[in-house]
Amino acid sequence: MNFLAFWRKPKSKGSSKQPSSEFVAMDLYSQVAYMAGIATAGMPRNKVFEYSARLPYCTSVYFRRVQFMARKLNYNYAEACRVVGDGTKEPDPKALLLRLSGSLTSGESESAFLQREAAVMGEHYSDEYERKIDSLRKWSEAYTSLILSSAIIVTVGIVSMLIYPISPSFIMTLSALCVCISGAGPWLLYTSAPREVKTHDLSEKSKEQVFAAALFRLCVPAAVAACVIMAAAKIDLGWIMIAGSALLLPPGVVILRDDRNIDKRDTDIPTFLRALGSVTSAIGTNVTEGMSRLDMRFVGSLQASVNRLQGALGAGVKPDLCWWRFIAENGSELVKRSTHMFWDGVRFGGSPNDIGRASSDFAAKMSILRGKRSLVAGSFTWLCVAMHTAICGLLVMIYEIMMAFSTAIEGINVEGSEVMGRMPSFGIFNAGAQIELLRMMIITIILVQVGGNAFAIKTVEGGHEYKLVFYVAVLLGLAGLCLVLVPQLSDSVFSSLPEMA
Repeated sequence: MNFLAFWRKPKSKGSSKQPSSEFVAMDLYSQVAYMAGIATAGMPRNKVFEYSARLPYCTSVYFRRVQFMARKLNYNYAEACRVVGDGTKEPDPKALLLRLSGSLTSGESESAFLQREAAVMGEHYSDEYERKIDSLRKWSEAYTSLILSSAIIVTVGIVSMLIYPISPSFIMTLSALCVCISGAGPWLLYTSAPREVKTHDLSEKSKEQVFAAALFRLCVPAAVAACVIMAAAKIDLGWIMIAGSALLLPPGVVILRDDRNIDKRDTDIPTFLRALGSVTSAIGTNVTEGMSRLDMRFVGSLQASVNRLQGALGAGVKPDLCWWRFIAENGSELVKRSTHMFWDGVRFGGSPNDIGRASSDFAAKMSILRGKRSLVAGSFTWLCVAMHTAICGLLVMIYEIMMAFSTAIEGINVEGSEVMGRMPSFGIFNAGAQIELLRMMIITIILVQVGGNAFAIKTVEGGHEYKLVFYVAVLLGLAGLCLVLVPQLSDSVFSSLPEMA
């Protein structure tokens, strides 16, 4: 591993492919903020574009094209920005490049232009993010309504089998509708949720992410093997679900803890960068000396990492390596972007105070927006878990009720009672295969609910992919408990039915 490479090199610098539109807004704001930060150091225009083109953002492809045209085809940067902008399909990068072309043509300083654009881009990104949060809040409310409505429809259809001979194909159609809604709801949430990257993709991760990855490689195969073995031994499905949940839970718990730590670090990084920049400028020295003058009590969750960073810098370790390690061990993409903006701006000769304020404003804005998203995600998570438990318990209870009545009526028929002759023909009691069909439909709906609700919660919250494993484990365990406990409760309630027969 190349520890001296602060950023991973782009896979194809000369690529002409259009970037994915999912992360254009976040990456474009990060790109402009970075360019504004390093431009305050008084760097030449060609260096500003060169370092911007090296960033591992999806929008860097536009600046790589500008750099290629300027370096290889002898275009001036204003004309190169105009040509690349005219050939760009994404509206925001297109508008930025055309405005940049006009600014460079007029002779305006790129530093002044980029600082102004960074402020405007920040407001634009905030407005767009907040609109998506509002849309996400409405869709999350609609999702719970859809799931509850579909469950009620299926429940009414199944109960109707007690009083009227309904075709099993009709019930299967209702179940298929419930499955489709369970799949369509999370997709709608996914399309409306803000796109952002919370954990970085460096080769070195935080200790929680490394531990979670190791547990994932161990626990997921173990869970699959255990469920297969228990199913072959004909153990009750509820206990199989509980066992699978217990084996899937460890990597999910670890990554959820890492997610909480990342939230704290994202909240503390703006204060650290702003204070470090102001102290360094005030005493007129380098960043290493300025860091030694900081009061470490105010950096909060970053205190241990900052202490290690200070020790490594004081020991004479190469600064790029020290800052790379600081970013890697925190595991946060926001820490990565804001810290890289600060360190590049300072090492290129910029004012630590100005660079610290710019990188701090960028990090603070992103952290505040994520805080607003977490308010929506928190209430939705608890509601979704409660709704999932209630639906699973209700479906299992309905099945047990059907089984109890079926058993009671079969007992009456065996004893030769004439009551059955005067009763209507119940379609569900005419064949045991229909009871088994009902059981399979309920189990299918429960399993689909587990996957759909887990994906919905993960989509609304965002964060690391392993969080999906955590919510699958939680919801699977709750469904397993319903399959184990509800039949016992049903037996205690309907234990008197055979005697009544």
